[in-house]
Amino acid sequence: FFLYSSYWQEMQEQLINDGIDKDRIYVFYPTDITLNDQFVSAENGKKMVDEMRKEYGDYIIFLCPYTGTGDIYLIGTFFDNYLKKNGIQKYIFVVVTEPCRKVTKIFDIKNVIKIFQKQCSDLVEYYKLCGENTRIKILNDSWWELKANLLQRFRGYKGLYFTQIFRKFVFDLEDDILPIQPKLKNVDDEMKTIFQDNNLKNKNTIVISPYSNTLSDLPMVFWEDITKQLKDSGFDVCTNCGCKERPVAGTTGVYIPLDIAPQFIEKAGYFIGVRSGFCDCISAAEATLIILYNRRNRFFNCSAYEYFSLKNMELRDDAIELEYDIDHIEELMKQILVQFRNVPKI
Repeated sequence: FFLYSSYWQEMQEQLINDGIDKDRIYVFYPTDITLNDQFVSAENGKKMVDEMRKEYGDYIIFLCPYTGTGDIYLIGTFFDNYLKKNGIQKYIFVVVTEPCRKVTKIFDIKNVIKIFQKQCSDLVEYYKLCGENTRIKILNDSWWELKANLLQRFRGYKGLYFTQIFRKFVFDLEDDILPIQPKLKNVDDEMKTIFQDNNLKNKNTIVISPYSNTLSDLPMVFWEDITKQLKDSGFDVCTNCGCKERPVAGTTGVYIPLDIAPQFIEKAGYFIGVRSGFCDCISAAEATLIILYNRRNRFFNCSAYEYFSLKNMELRDDAIELEYDIDHIEELMKQILVQFRNVPKI
């Protein structure tokens, strides 16, 4: 196994936990760029900043360098409080993927610009060279390109979970400032079309989400088995699919834009999925959420469950969050199915 990533330590630990001998794991460290490359990159970053401010105004620039949609969602829950605390009315908000841009729409964040990852690196180099004079604020707790990346080793230490880290070290807000869930926009017409086109029933549809970019997935046979049992019980079942993901056998594949995902889940009524950024994005939905965590997954000083639990993140208390052992997934299936035993079918 060859690891080429700044997160090699976490990857190595997961492999070892899965039974891989450490002697079979080789680590290659990302190559550092030269000092001259950094100066050129910083110059490119300054040009970008000048162009942005020429178009939008001479405002502070918020840079979100990470592609995780969950990070953008958490940022959104604190963003208004941060603006008010610092007296900021005008800003430019920069993201690096289209899904991240979609998440900003849930919170009605203004002046959003999507750039490429290389352009993001240029902005980071400009920030590293000129600091606060750039009037760039990086909305990440410990971005690896900054090199002075000590905070990441405190993730999960003594209750410093996802929300707590962002509240303290990204936004410098008081401990009693809670994340604020967005007020969902009315998209009834879009929902009606989606449900009719896919032959799904309101409040009787279970949306399954088997895919995650950060945490490990369950085997497809698990999803196929549970789908069959849920359909036999009278539920409609659909799979939340991205562009390259295939639906679970026996389900309808539905691509749900993130900016209307909470409303879709709310209309469906039920959600079962492995922990991913999608779970953050739907956390405001009035629906039954069942979120699954591999017990072996670690995130720095704690389990993935501890760090990313919606309860620990202070996003909601009533989600059903289950840890599982990949060697005993039949027990997980029982824990899920019991949640639907007494649910009236429509």
